[in-house]
Amino acid sequence: MSTLRWMMYQLPALLLALGAILRFGLWLQDRSLFIDEASLALNFCEKTYAGLWGPLAYEQYAPPLFSTAMKWCTEVFGHSERTLRLFPLWSSLLSIGLFGLVARRYVPQVLMLAAACWVFAFSDVQFHYGTEAKQYSSDVAVALSLLYMALRQIDRPISGGWWALAGGVAVWLSMPSVFMLFGIGQENLWATRKRWNWRGLYGWVAIVAFWLTNFGVYYVWLLKPSIEIQGLQAYHSAYFFHFWPFDASTWWQNWSLLRSIPAHTAGNTLVAVLFGGLGLGWGLWQSRCDGRLRLLVWPLLACIGASALGAYSWIPRLMVWLFALLLLLQAAGWQGLWMRAHAYWRPLWGVLLLLTVGLHTGVQFLYQPYAVEEIKPVLDKIAAERAPEDVVWIDHESKALLQWYTTCRQPALDLGPRLYRANAGEMPDLAAFGGAERVWVLFAHLSSRQKVQQTADAARQHIPQGYQLESEMAIKGAYLARLRKAE
Repeated sequence: MSTLRWMMYQLPALLLALGAILRFGLWLQDRSLFIDEASLALNFCEKTYAGLWGPLAYEQYAPPLFSTAMKWCTEVFGHSERTLRLFPLWSSLLSIGLFGLVARRYVPQVLMLAAACWVFAFSDVQFHYGTEAKQYSSDVAVALSLLYMALRQIDRPISGGWWALAGGVAVWLSMPSVFMLFGIGQENLWATRKRWNWRGLYGWVAIVAFWLTNFGVYYVWLLKPSIEIQGLQAYHSAYFFHFWPFDASTWWQNWSLLRSIPAHTAGNTLVAVLFGGLGLGWGLWQSRCDGRLRLLVWPLLACIGASALGAYSWIPRLMVWLFALLLLLQAAGWQGLWMRAHAYWRPLWGVLLLLTVGLHTGVQFLYQPYAVEEIKPVLDKIAAERAPEDVVWIDHESKALLQWYTTCRQPALDLGPRLYRANAGEMPDLAAFGGAERVWVLFAHLSSRQKVQQTADAARQHIPQGYQLESEMAIKGAYLARLRKAE
């Protein structure tokens, strides 16, 4: 093998290794907690291990085995941002290795394999949620672990006991694992039936029944109470499919949700969406006679059905695991079309690949900081400059963050005794200030520069009579104003 061919063969592994370094680097950067991370982290701080095996507080949901692992990390290493992201980081690194193993089974053509590995390594949806203190990276790891086992099953059958154990654990570690188990059960039941292997068929019926029993208990005990929370239902209403789209708005919602697949597996430009959709479409067509590809398609169909029943949201963070699977389907489709294309068309195919993978720019965060919604610089400023009699006015979106940073984090921040926690939509007023000489006004969960600017403008317009703006600080994620009584 020539040196150039050897280097090309190693390119996918190199890209995945860089993806692993990127995730580790983001973990080391120790960015501030996001509001949902803080809300979930409060459960690990306030609840016992037994309490994590019931509905969680602060409108949060996480599988109990995941929550148990997270609480164990905080008890061993202390409550900090890095500790909370330790188990998600480990899951993300495991996913990198698993993706490399299964991708070579689906996409042996090195150019298409390298494209898939680049997207998985540097796609924002993968590296961001791979370093967030939520369950999304472990969802990916569980899905790819089950897929790896299912592919091994094709070559060398795995004992039923191992399958029962793996599926039983997966259900309690990752909720969407039920969609993967549905596909695996479907394929193996059909395969054993097709071979007239009655003993094998009965064995798989028993395994699937065990999985269903676990999921049934899990659903009634934990999922159903979470699904029925009205606030969450309203928030996720735009991310459910409609079985019967009677009007233009529901047709558009269904189309938008389907379009989100190539937008995350290929890229969010028209060219990338069309090119990704072409790969996905051809992969779906190939799955008619390829059981390995059907292992990727069944979870997709099951997920669409659950969404149409209002039981599973297609909000991107809950779909990270499925995007990883459909990236494999897309790359397999690209490879199939590449092999069928005339040599004259292959340069165009290469250009389309570059226009697609070039949209995933996470590699830049190997050498520059990655920020989502920062609040620590603002809190540090208050803690360092606050006088004992100062009032700290906290907007509604900051409550969970402030509670974690001032009560759970080690070391906790001291923002003083005069904290005013505003209700949703409430703006600063004289009654909240209690006659204080100086007031700190804090807004958080500001996800864009535009939102920061809008919040700053609104805060300036709502300075109560008798106070004046002394200083302000605006960063991505938070806005801080310091007010003083007018002389």
